[in-house]
Amino acid sequence: MADTLDYQTINSPGSGRDGVGGNRRRPNLRMVLNTLIILLILFLVAELVFHFAVAPRISLKSVQLETAMEIGVEEVRNIGGIRLGSLFHTINAEVITRRLMAYPEIKEAHVQRIFPDSLRIRLSGREPLAVVLSTSDGNSVPVLIDGGAVIYRRGSEIDHWELPLVYGISTAGIEAGQSLDGKYSMVLADIRILRETAPEILKAFSEFRVDEVYPGVFEWVLVPIHHPLKVRTNLGLNRDQGLFILKVLDVLEKRRGEEGLAGIGEIDFRTGDVVYSSVRGDNGLQ
Repeated sequence: MADTLDYQTINSPGSGRDGVGGNRRRPNLRMVLNTLIILLILFLVAELVFHFAVAPRISLKSVQLETAMEIGVEEVRNIGGIRLGSLFHTINAEVITRRLMAYPEIKEAHVQRIFPDSLRIRLSGREPLAVVLSTSDGNSVPVLIDGGAVIYRRGSEIDHWELPLVYGISTAGIEAGQSLDGKYSMVLADIRILRETAPEILKAFSEFRVDEVYPGVFEWVLVPIHHPLKVRTNLGLNRDQGLFILKVLDVLEKRRGEEGLAGIGEIDFRTGDVVYSSVRGDNGLQ
């Protein structure tokens, strides 16, 4: 009886799976591991061949420029320090981006390396908001600013004289590519909002003068195009306030008959009443 039990134990189905089946799995697993090792070695060899044999032979052949700015590929290459013929693997897209962003007229820059031998550059320029006339060393110096209050052109470089002329903002010590003092943010917000909602109001005035009545407290002094006088009002100038000022000027001109507004020096809209002073020193209340 004992011999029979021992025979069945040795030849049981479970014993066969643990013995012969297990031995069959080990060669298969070893083969998979060997294959992976070989593939890894081949990959490393290919990497070494590329870096030491192929990459040193690949050079930059073209620069693709995508932009609405009036700027050419050659100028972009000069600004970004890009040289055709440079080894492609040595080109640093981040460094080129920083160089381009340092150029005052470029607002955003994206540089992408395209294998095997090209660069793609996307640029967006600044949108002009106003021309600021400031005083430097006793001279009036016009500067062009964008909606973010960044100066990006000066003097003869400016070709947007149709924009609002803003006086009274200090630009001392501010270089091209830098922003104006943050205290002028509310002032420029008025210009930006009028440009977006009521550009006709901006065109109705030849000057937008900023008057700092107290430190950090500003008022507008406007000069209408068709009337030789000044208009004083608070910040927060919007479409409704602009239309109201223009309507009052027309009504007042008609009421004064032939004299019109010629004798009025300044009209004050800061309160609910319309107060004006004449060049002779007379005052009026409407």
